[in-house]
Amino acid sequence: LQDYSHGKPKGALKKGPKSDRNGTTISFKPSSKTFTYTTYSFDILAKRLRELSFLNSGLTINLTDERADKQETFLFEGGIKAFVSHLNKLQKPIHESVIHIEKTLKDINVEIAIQWNEAYRENMYCFANTIRQKV
Repeated sequence: LQDYSHGKPKGALKKGPKSDRNGTTISFKPSSKTFTYTTYSFDILAKRLRELSFLNSGLTINLTDERADKQETFLFEGGIKAFVSHLNKLQKPIHESVIHIEKTLKDINVEIAIQWNEAYRENMYCFANTIRQKV
């Protein structure tokens, strides 16, 4: 266990109580000394955490907004292939299966998932190390 204030530890790292649970819990209250805006949008956070859950297949992410007693859990299997299916769930796909290619060369992993649909608008999402990149 460790508490932080403005990016600096408030004390030494302490061993927590014994538990059969695992994972990491992060709780925060934004400070106006650090952030310009201290009111967060649940929907914006949910969208980003949903992306992270797809990009880290099998990872469970729980989002809780204590202001509105609102919660959402994100857990997706299938990685970016499942992400493409999710993005196309309201569309009519031209082909049923998502095209998925994964290749590793010189310790660099590249993964691509594609599915065409009948919509006129193109959606392209690029990520490097789980961070969304401009196309």
